[in-house]
Amino acid sequence: MQTELIQNTRVFRDFEKSFNHFFDECERGFTNELIINMYCRIYSPGKIVISYKSNVKEMYFIRQGLVEVFNNENDDLEMKQEKS
Repeated sequence: MQTELIQNTRVFRDFEKSFNHFFDECERGFTNELIINMYCRIYSPGKIVISYKSNVKEMYFIRQGLVEVFNNENDDLEMKQEKS
């Protein structure tokens, strides 16, 4: 039933197609469970999604936009100072 739901529901089907490079190598059952248990979040520009040194409890798929990754809490400050 999960496979039918995903293949016949445009939102799920379009999402799966957007990430074929990830899902193509996965078993159908894993892909179904992952997609059905997901929920969408839209973040404003400049929003910190995961703070430095925090534990990550979720997996993120980026469908649109840009993400900046910093490897310590001072990187963001250094970049802002360089631009000034």
